[in-house]
Amino acid sequence: HGALNEADRLLSMFDAVLRIARIESGAQQLRRQEIDVSRVLHDVFELYEPVAEDRGLTLHFGVEGTLRANVDPELLFQAFGNVVENAIKYTPLGGQIMLAAQHDAHGIHVLVKDTGPGVPEADRERVFGRFHRLEASRSTPGNGLGLSLVAAIMAMHGGSTELEENQPTGLVVRLILPD
Repeated sequence: HGALNEADRLLSMFDAVLRIARIESGAQQLRRQEIDVSRVLHDVFELYEPVAEDRGLTLHFGVEGTLRANVDPELLFQAFGNVVENAIKYTPLGGQIMLAAQHDAHGIHVLVKDTGPGVPEADRERVFGRFHRLEASRSTPGNGLGLSLVAAIMAMHGGSTELEENQPTGLVVRLILPD
């Protein structure tokens, strides 16, 4: 059961990597649709909530109202899912993760806040490099593609990815989709 889920996850990530390569080379366009981004976020929450619970963590959902945008829903699902999966992977037992979103003058801000160890400021740029893994995470499973994929997907949408300190502890990953 676990091996099957892992195989599915790897296949979907491999598919996303291929799609990103095709988009970056100009061979494929984003499959944009006018959608409510909060629905994608809710799907991510529903997929990962039991995973978080199994790991002794609480995943909270803090998205209200509709967040309309012309986006590629599959790629966004992959990006949001990767960030939530990272938060689950690095947050210690009993920790909290919040998946939230808000709209402001700059667009839609999707926030994933955790109570994990965070990422030292000196490493924040490097974690977006393909196959880069922080020394502290070498013992956890992963391939180092997560955040580079996320950054590529956000950039394709004209958006950005930022890492911030969570107070008092942890990391905030801020994904910004422009209006």
